[in-house]
Amino acid sequence: MTKATTEEFDVLCIGQANVDILVRPVKKVDFGDDDAVHVDETRMMNGGDALNVAISMSRLNSRVAFAGAVGDDMFGQYLKGRMAGLGIDTTSVKVSRIASTASAICLVSDSGERKFLYCGGANEHFTADDVNMNVLCNSGIVFIGGGYELPRFDGDGAARILQAAQKRGKITAMDVTWCTNGQWEKIMPSLQYLDFFMPSENEAKWITKREKPEEMADELLRMGVKNVIIKQGSKGSLIKNAKMTFECLPIKVVAVQDTTGAGDSFNAGFLTGLKHKWDLKKAVKYGAATSAFCIQQMGACPENIDYDKVYAVAFNAV
Repeated sequence: MTKATTEEFDVLCIGQANVDILVRPVKKVDFGDDDAVHVDETRMMNGGDALNVAISMSRLNSRVAFAGAVGDDMFGQYLKGRMAGLGIDTTSVKVSRIASTASAICLVSDSGERKFLYCGGANEHFTADDVNMNVLCNSGIVFIGGGYELPRFDGDGAARILQAAQKRGKITAMDVTWCTNGQWEKIMPSLQYLDFFMPSENEAKWITKREKPEEMADELLRMGVKNVIIKQGSKGSLIKNAKMTFECLPIKVVAVQDTTGAGDSFNAGFLTGLKHKWDLKKAVKYGAATSAFCIQQMGACPENIDYDKVYAVAFNAV
């Protein structure tokens, strides 16, 4: 059931939503003589940068709303059911009659690395006009996820939403996905309206045209971002603003199963820290702990997390 728009939300997550079909383990794909390759596991799960953050934050006890697009099909019903089961507000979920729900085949190697085969579907029809402004006004944090895979929202549309959020005193945050068409400059209008920008090192390199992470962060600050968090995978993350620079090491894990959604889980944990008004270092460490839970299981959203479990891992609580 959709919640009333008068309710206050901790976060409004805007952007990419898709169904992930995970296949593991995959060593290589060869279109040779063999027409079948045996794998140990296939699984259907939710995916998409914004939806992953929404679901993980809901499991971390946040009140969440989601704005995005799905198709009028079985996959769309599945994603809306996942959101409904967690109490996520779906007032701003557009149901497209002309496009299918986005989907991704996720090929996962023995070491947990992955390759996506992606069909954008309804994500490519989502626009800024689909965002319910009443929900935005009643949300403390406005987060955009999946930039570069939302062609009718990216650029001026995203910037308009972020500007509206900042004018209303909201915390604004954004993450992007890999830009497959090379139009990295499309994010530029949004940067001046971001309190927090959280790209991967490789994404930041292409956006800024800089080689070293600290130089990338400096350039993003010059472009208008207030706080930059550059995610560096197994190396941790670099955090920089006008007053300080520091690094956060990753939380050690026993074994990596699947890195799908590691960055999204970090974002969810970090934004949870912002919700609690923690300082930057504490929020980043909580994000690292949330990511550690994610990479030890299949799929983008760790199902075994809750707020207290992640807190214990992050801060060695008994």
